[in-house]
Amino acid sequence: MSPSRLLPLLACASILGACAADPLKALRDEPPVPRAVAVRLHLHVAGDGCYGAQRQWEEDFVRVFEGLRVAAAVWGADREADADLLVEVRLRPSPPAEPEVDARGAFLDFLAWSTVPLVPLWIPDVNVSPGLRYEIERKLRSMDGAWQPAWEPAPREASAVITCFRERRPFLSWPTLGALFVPPFVFQGTDPEHFEASVAPRLREDVAVQAARVVKGSFLPERELLEDFRVARAGSAIVLAYRPLPALRKIKVTLEPAEPGLERSEEEVLPFEGSTPALRRLGIGRLLEGRSAPPRLVRIEAIGERGAPLRYTIPFPSGSTPSGSFPSRGGAP
Repeated sequence: MSPSRLLPLLACASILGACAADPLKALRDEPPVPRAVAVRLHLHVAGDGCYGAQRQWEEDFVRVFEGLRVAAAVWGADREADADLLVEVRLRPSPPAEPEVDARGAFLDFLAWSTVPLVPLWIPDVNVSPGLRYEIERKLRSMDGAWQPAWEPAPREASAVITCFRERRPFLSWPTLGALFVPPFVFQGTDPEHFEASVAPRLREDVAVQAARVVKGSFLPERELLEDFRVARAGSAIVLAYRPLPALRKIKVTLEPAEPGLERSEEEVLPFEGSTPALRRLGIGRLLEGRSAPPRLVRIEAIGERGAPLRYTIPFPSGSTPSGSFPSRGGAP
């Protein structure tokens, strides 16, 4: 291939490479929510327009939440009874916006099309609205154990998906023939069934990422009963270090998974002080005695002055010296 033809392809590769940086690193590095989260998906209609079955949505949400360290533990709806926080997502089709040509993609399209006509079929060049609306609701348990909304619902419209020609149209179609004579971004329309099948996995992941941003804001000190809690060593003892907030009156700690005959807990009753006490330490070494394997999770039940409990979950640190913590968090999502 002559240098004049190779140069546009190298320009395309360099621009696409510059876009490959991890855009989710900052979100992944945020501290996880100190709770066990269960995810439940609701599809307004099954089939076309929802980009997958309910099980596919749920599995992708759990996978994305785990990958982004959204919470101490993430489960599907089948583990709802064990969760501290329930995340419900309701999906429904909505009227899609008109497709829009992406300026960078169109430029790359033209460069590649002027060199090797078929290459642009795989270059992202048009933003297509998926026509999907969803609402994220976060719930905590009430006094009677039922789930109750604890934050305002977060309605969202699925963002436009940048697509290449091959995701918008089947290869064996008349527009493919037309793309040999003009750059593919000219053909902005989609074959609905082909488009949905092509972008469904990516769209489910994008929606899960947006939900992760919301859920990571689900620790608000003004609502909580304790903060700055972690498992640590204090001399030779293993303790749960925590800072009680003013309304906290009692704390109960258990370890999971439980082992037969070792269903024990540690409790501490706090005095009524009217101001935020200093950092406290509750010994939990007794809970480790006799276990055949180290625990994975530390479950904390905190009871406030009105008797309403809040549940928290943090991972039990691996290694012989426990370390790590969940810092205090604040701010609305």
